[in-house]
Amino acid sequence: MPHTRYHFMPTSSYAPTPAHPLKSKLSYDYLSTTDEVCIKRWLFNRLRDPGNGLPHMPGGFPFHYRVDGCGRGGRSYEPYEFCEEIPSNILSMSGPQRRYWITFSFTSHHTNYDKSHYGRHGVRSSPDKARSYMSWRAYLTVRDMSYYRSNLLNLPLLHIELDSTVLNTSYGHLFKSDPRIVLRAMGVSLDKGMPITIKLADSAHPWEILFLGTDGKGERHLLHTSKLRESQDL
Repeated sequence: MPHTRYHFMPTSSYAPTPAHPLKSKLSYDYLSTTDEVCIKRWLFNRLRDPGNGLPHMPGGFPFHYRVDGCGRGGRSYEPYEFCEEIPSNILSMSGPQRRYWITFSFTSHHTNYDKSHYGRHGVRSSPDKARSYMSWRAYLTVRDMSYYRSNLLNLPLLHIELDSTVLNTSYGHLFKSDPRIVLRAMGVSLDKGMPITIKLADSAHPWEILFLGTDGKGERHLLHTSKLRESQDL
């Protein structure tokens, strides 16, 4: 098994980071400051204990299971989406009647550059070969009950990106089988207001998985590393 800390990215190990656009105020006349704090706390607690708070999370998360035309089931890497409604009893009763949902989505995409090499003195940017990334995002979806409008707006809350080459390592086996890795990374992204990238280190730091946060200036900060052993690499 790879060497990883299940209580990863503790508060004491966070790199100091400036505010990121994800941290911006959510209200826009749709949400009070009090409700914003309550929603984020509610979501953070559910990410820590998904069995009691995310009933619509698909089996096989962070991916999902699908059944083909022959009735055979298996893990799928196709995009998916699911929603969890925020209970009204945690929100204030003032203002127009609205319903609030957390919408989770999974997608994958390709890029011609890997901009997150971890150099000797910190994170540096440099071109690399094309890579495939997988993304998990969550949005606050606001719906107006008075006018029966579907979505008033979707506000970003968190964002996780995974370099798909990580899945070819022994850590990748753990990543696919243990949803807590992505869920806890989501909690950190929500709390810090920063997108998080999970990727392999370069040749200067072999056998490491890096967790990098991106601040509002586009600079990346190392938040956590997980160790691999050469003999365990798949």
